Amino acid sequence: MNANDCVDSGRITHSLKSERGVALVIVLMMLLLLTILGVTMLASSTSELKIAGNYRNNEEAFYAADAALEYGMTFGDIYTSIVPGTTLSWPKAGEGKQLDENTLQALPSSEANTSNLNYNRLTIKRPNGTDLKADVKVDFIATGNLPVGTGSQEDAGQGQGTGFRANSFAVNVIAYGPNNSRAQLESQVARIVPQQ
Repeated sequence: MNANDCVDSGRITHSLKSERGVALVIVLMMLLLLTILGVTMLASSTSELKIAGNYRNNEEAFYAADAALEYGMTFGDIYTSIVPGTTLSWPKAGEGKQLDENTLQALPSSEANTSNLNYNRLTIKRPNGTDLKADVKVDFIATGNLPVGTGSQEDAGQGQGTGFRANSFAVNVIAYGPNNSRAQLESQVARIVPQQ
């Protein structure tokens, strides 16, 4: 054994026992893992916020469509303007106007939207000051016997009633919500009228 051998083995042992810098490497690895976790959580939160916002916008459009559908089904002036045999839709084809919810009269032509003249555009006022728009159209479908369950003579087992008939209508609504969201609804209505 040589004197130099002992010195060399002491240097190797001394350099292996030195742990300087290991703590820095561990801290950097932990920091990297925490950064990846934070970025993942941020991306997930952002996408959840977008999903919630889209849901809210679609709900607002749906409720606007529902309100316009209710209006189209219950506003009596619509049905007195549709006379089977002459006028078969409200509005008449190509004569749609923008209507104000309060007056239900045509707005001045400077404010009218002429993009879809087969519908009447309603303005739906909201408490927060932002208004929604909905296009409403009512079409006459047919006239016939009263629907079952209306309490007619036929329902009572006394034969076919001859005093009344049912006019059937289709109500179509397209509503526009925030951020280009849309909702479209359709319903059928039977209006009972005296026989003529």
